[in-house]
Amino acid sequence: MVSNPSDWRSARPCNPANDCPVSVTLKNNFIQPKSGKPNVRTLLSIPLNMILLFAYNVLVFSSTQENYLPDTVIASFEIPSSGAILTITWNIFFVLAGICILYVEILKATRTSYLAVIDHLLSLVVFVIFLIEFIVLREMGSATFLILTLLSLIDVIAGFTVSLSTARRDIALDG
Repeated sequence: MVSNPSDWRSARPCNPANDCPVSVTLKNNFIQPKSGKPNVRTLLSIPLNMILLFAYNVLVFSSTQENYLPDTVIASFEIPSSGAILTITWNIFFVLAGICILYVEILKATRTSYLAVIDHLLSLVVFVIFLIEFIVLREMGSATFLILTLLSLIDVIAGFTVSLSTARRDIALDG
């Protein structure tokens, strides 16, 4: 048992006589509360690109040949200074969401824990799924899906690069 789940490496064992406020167990290298519910840190190791991949698949496979949903206009704005009309389709929305997700994934890559390694491996699996779908499925043969696949590749490369740089810095600071 560990007395403080947020700092489990340096924590001393919890003595039941001390009335520990939190009781957790270390099971298969995952910190889980006694209630059996997964820790929030474990949920953060899920790559967000997986959600983007799932949503794009649902959108593409729910459309028909006559009504191709990714080209549907979802918003249209007039830019006041120039008078130009900015039209946002589902394709553009997914590219913009992918760029935002890439930013969040790079921020997540700065963590140095075993969950970061799991996140990187799952991101690699998501990239492989993106790549296989792009190569094999006719419906995914679009410029939008190619951009999403490349964003997933950048996520994998940047994640490993940032993690290695962070680990190298930590080793240099320790001694």
